[in-house]
Amino acid sequence: MQQIRQKRWFLPLMVMMITVVLALVLQFLVYDLVIAPIAFAWWLLKGFLQVVPELAYWWMLVTMFFLAALRALFRHLNPQSQPKANQVTQQGPVEQFAYQIERIDDGNYFKWSVAHHLGELARSILLQRNGGEVAARRSLQGPEWSPPPVVQAYLEKGLHSSFVQLPRQRFWSRPKKTALDIDLNQVVEYLESQLEYH
Repeated sequence: MQQIRQKRWFLPLMVMMITVVLALVLQFLVYDLVIAPIAFAWWLLKGFLQVVPELAYWWMLVTMFFLAALRALFRHLNPQSQPKANQVTQQGPVEQFAYQIERIDDGNYFKWSVAHHLGELARSILLQRNGGEVAARRSLQGPEWSPPPVVQAYLEKGLHSSFVQLPRQRFWSRPKKTALDIDLNQVVEYLESQLEYH
């Protein structure tokens, strides 16, 4: 029982001793790197403010208020010069998809998002073709469905993965190639051919 009490006091005692030693050792370093530069900057600012006469501060303040009042008056008299309120326009699905295609080189999220949308389109084509069978919901397979392997891998990756599973791009290295790094024209042409098929 006595050993347990000694162990309880040992850790806090060691932490306290290390804290005291560090405070003593680092006291001059903190003074030189933090306290002295702040005190010097304050001294310079105070000296600058004392050199400028107080009347100059009042003139600057009155001038600022006068200019603000003139600006408000001209805005009120001339409503055409007023900036129009930002109208928030909602984007439809086509605009959102076009925006994602424009940003496809900006990162994994946009690559995956485009692949996911195209995979969903492929899935809906197969569901419509198969009459909504469950098999088409899980994988992209069906009658008369034979895309090139690269296109199939692209669509499957977009449907059954997340953008977080893709290798992260580092600033100092080239991005690694993934199944999502293919020419979109191949995918779009194949999906168009499937839409024309039926």
